[in-house]
Amino acid sequence: MTFQRYLPSLTALLIFLISTAFIKGVEEYDEDLIEVTTAVFKSEKFHVVVLKRQNQRISAKYFAATDPYNNKTVPERFQLWKKGKNIIAVSSGTYMTTCSPQTAKPAGLCIDNGVIVNNSIDSRLGGLIIVNQKGDIKATKISDGNLSIPGNNKAIDIKNSFDRNTFINWAKNNDATVFQSHLLAYDDLLNISPCNNTQQSCAKKASRRFLIAGTDENNERINVIIHSPSETTLYDGAVKVFRFLKEYKEMKSIHFMINLDTGCQDVFNLYYTDGSKANNLKGTLHENDAVNLLVFHYE
Repeated sequence: MTFQRYLPSLTALLIFLISTAFIKGVEEYDEDLIEVTTAVFKSEKFHVVVLKRQNQRISAKYFAATDPYNNKTVPERFQLWKKGKNIIAVSSGTYMTTCSPQTAKPAGLCIDNGVIVNNSIDSRLGGLIIVNQKGDIKATKISDGNLSIPGNNKAIDIKNSFDRNTFINWAKNNDATVFQSHLLAYDDLLNISPCNNTQQSCAKKASRRFLIAGTDENNERINVIIHSPSETTLYDGAVKVFRFLKEYKEMKSIHFMINLDTGCQDVFNLYYTDGSKANNLKGTLHENDAVNLLVFHYE
């Protein structure tokens, strides 16, 4: 009788524990694959998030624009998509044509999961970034004109309208995601001059955020997000971060470094393994204000 009297309570407790374990399992990611630090190098502070990619458990997803088929905004798409996923970090991505969420669209060539958002090349943005279905992020230098795509033996030069149409058709057929950004470093070399265009505005200073892909001191694949809180020009910020990565972090190779917008859409959140957000490393805007969003998650 005593056991039967407590059976409902025990059953409720068991259900609670199982539910809690399930929820916790949804939120958790392998902490060994993420390294979050703050470092000072040559009197400059850097907040650093290292994502280890060698076992392909960490993937990227990019939301470029409102879905034209159901009119869901980027924040709405993200909220639906992230259910059951282990989110590591979210960040604003490339530049937008305006700061107004109602009319903004990504500057330059942009394709969102096979859907064309903007089919024009922006000559001010030298990097073409591709996020494939596996969650890998790759970059190419547009001026080189040697983009390669599966199933095509010829190098693609997207500055050429015929080649660009070939590339766009490939992206549509393969649900690829594509956007442009400043390509600040490429093939282990800096790729920026002090005043290479008017948009860059060498006089304008702001806090900066960068995305880097390369190999670490152990020759393992990594992505790195670096936030530089001190206000600097894009050129000075890129040079300082490049030197920090090569000299302080001892990265063996920097495949590419691009700029992540910290202007009118400064969105950034870092998630702990329990699903909560870090308070000491975040953007000025809420995720619900995002007009495009780059997401890293654990599978």
